Amino acid sequence: MYEDGYITENELKQAFLESITYTFRKNKVDMLAPHFVQWIIEELEKQYDKETLFKGGIVVKTSLDYEMQKLAEESMLANMGVLQENGANNSAMIYLDSKNGDVLAYAGSINYFDEKIEGQNDMIRRPRQS
Repeated sequence: MYEDGYITENELKQAFLESITYTFRKNKVDMLAPHFVQWIIEELEKQYDKETLFKGGIVVKTSLDYEMQKLAEESMLANMGVLQENGANNSAMIYLDSKNGDVLAYAGSINYFDEKIEGQNDMIRRPRQS
């Protein structure tokens, strides 16, 4: 800016003396049933290239019942105290239609956005230790 004449030499020196504070915002995306959405995206990526998947205008219909999803999430939160008393800090839940196997609710952790419990890890599909 100094070289192009926008600021004086004095302003340039002053700018170097000022301390700069950066504040980074956490990238939080509001997403309903985020673990379910991630699972569906991963399945679709096996069938479509990313360009088609994200810009191709495909319509995806799923079996998720959002009212059932909310009930699953609420019941997980309601029972978290009991789990914590027994040393657990997370929970997962999946509801299936027993007639056809459709996924009606899918919560891979108690809070997808909680980094302390690694909420983005999907406990339903994560490999288990033996």
